[in-house]
Amino acid sequence: KEGCSIPWCAGFVSYILNETGVSEKIGLPKSCYANLMNSATGVEIHKAGGSYIPKAGDIITFDWNGNRSSHDHIGIVEYVEGKTVHTIEGNSSNSIKRNTYSLDSKFIYDYASY
Repeated sequence: KEGCSIPWCAGFVSYILNETGVSEKIGLPKSCYANLMNSATGVEIHKAGGSYIPKAGDIITFDWNGNRSSHDHIGIVEYVEGKTVHTIEGNSSNSIKRNTYSLDSKFIYDYASY
């Protein structure tokens, strides 16, 4: 949308959700927004550090300050293996990149499942 600005990590996730039909499934508008889950329906938010184990396709958000007070980055869970979550993210070192994190990483803010 012209005149709209969102971080490209969110743009990447938004594009993937649109292309896979998830946006339509969860009622996510195809417009600009700061938090991808603000307007979605049928989405459950799971705080990191709890008992929830993310699954492939979940949205993962990060707080690089490590105090889990705000979202700084967003990606998509590819899979979980043992105590490691594997992700794909836009704007990771200024590229699209696969990353891994410990499930108990202080930088993981939450997950959104649908």
